Amino acid sequence: HFTYQPAGPLEYKGLNELVSGSTSPLSAVVDGSGIYTGTQTEKEQFQALDTLANTVAIKMAIAGLQPNMALCDPNTFALIRKGILNITYQVPPSAAAVYGVTALQWNLQGLPPLNLVSHPFLPRTSGQSALYLIDTNMLAQRVAWRDTMEFLAKTNPSQKFFMSDAMTFIDKSDIDGQSSLMGMVKNITHSQVA
Repeated sequence: HFTYQPAGPLEYKGLNELVSGSTSPLSAVVDGSGIYTGTQTEKEQFQALDTLANTVAIKMAIAGLQPNMALCDPNTFALIRKGILNITYQVPPSAAAVYGVTALQWNLQGLPPLNLVSHPFLPRTSGQSALYLIDTNMLAQRVAWRDTMEFLAKTNPSQKFFMSDAMTFIDKSDIDGQSSLMGMVKNITHSQVA
């Protein structure tokens, strides 16, 4: 079972650490802990999540970003999928976010449709779920060196070697190392819909 662990000193921060740790005054992080308190229907849960996602998207737009991808856990994905199909009666085309990854199209207020992608390793427990709104034009991965192989000293008939590479993850919306402008609805509560 996968459990979240923060990046170590030799690892780059992941999306959760970049976004949830933002200290920007324009932070687009909102709390989703009131979406499900035990009595809401799936329709009410979807409407609350849709409202929060629109709030995050507006905050990102004010900061000059335009989200083009939404990333969430399977339970949140199931709630949004049911809302899109059964509540708003929108029939989303199945789009390819990138080659091999299919996504639903989710229309938020005033934005082109977002690719909604479910990630199986995000926390799916109620209260720990999150929905990330991302402007992929502002994210990059830089490679210092590709996989390299070095042979080690030969002390016996076997050939020993090691491989190394170096990369970093860059959030171009972050101007000072702790102020990401990417969006997030954190601590989402939900009934187990998936």
